[in-house]
Amino acid sequence: YPVTQILYEEIMETNPSRFRGYELPVESITFYDAIRFCNKLSKKHGLKPYYFFEEKKISEFGSNTNKLTIKYHVSIIGGNGFRLPTEAEYEYACRAGTTTIFYWGEEVNNDYCWYKDNSEATTHPVGLKKPKNWGLYDMSGDVFQYCYDGYNSSYYKNSLGKDPIGPKNGDDRVIRGGAWNSEISFIRSAARKRKSITPNSSTGFRIAQSIN
Repeated sequence: YPVTQILYEEIMETNPSRFRGYELPVESITFYDAIRFCNKLSKKHGLKPYYFFEEKKISEFGSNTNKLTIKYHVSIIGGNGFRLPTEAEYEYACRAGTTTIFYWGEEVNNDYCWYKDNSEATTHPVGLKKPKNWGLYDMSGDVFQYCYDGYNSSYYKNSLGKDPIGPKNGDDRVIRGGAWNSEISFIRSAARKRKSITPNSSTGFRIAQSIN
């Protein structure tokens, strides 16, 4: 499932979500909030954090302004801690071996997804729709989900053919899966979107773990 509000609040001691409910997916978070969550959850379970994360506050002083800027740096350490899926991993898991427009077939089926036409303008508790054939729920709809990759519109034209990890840097990240307010085109297994650092109520995340 996508990370729920009850789990996020337990680990982070805060809940920024617009739509409140413990079994609803957490949303209104940034990519960096998701990275922090992964590292804190890893430490709680005695695992090695997967990411190096650094936050720097930079003060800029001038004749007309005093400005505080926060710079973030994330890099992969590796290990057995929790992490975000790469974009390639997300699509692979979403498709589960299928080649159809949606992972359930070629036509829209409200039994599998929450989107603009059936969500009633809100998120819904995870796991209410049918799972894909690998037992993963809500891979399409309810909330967009962060991938680790930085966004590059033409990345896959020149990427490695096997296990590409996407651009490493940039505040703009890839989100996948579609959301409660999405048109059906973003529910497609192949759909991808650019997400800035600004949080919104249509974006959450799910976590992965590398098992050696």
